[in-house]
Amino acid sequence: MNLISTVGPSTEQLIFELIEYIKTQKDNEIVLTLELNDLDPTGVEISKWEINIKEILLVDFGSCDYSTGEINMIKIIMKIHSVKIEY
Repeated sequence: MNLISTVGPSTEQLIFELIEYIKTQKDNEIVLTLELNDLDPTGVEISKWEINIKEILLVDFGSCDYSTGEINMIKIIMKIHSVKIEY
């Protein structure tokens, strides 16, 4: 999963809180569930995915260099337990 890092601590703080939450769930087979909604060009939901995460393997904050004006990306690599497409 790739996230855009905004100027300020908001994205990084959210990732830190996510990691802290997952630490409390480490004895569970599924530590996190992501729900993704696929939208058509008009914004109507056309499919819904449920992704169950077993663990976070890596968080790469990139260069964290905001002086270039380029978008900074944060990469999160997760181990997936299961995926379900609801429709």
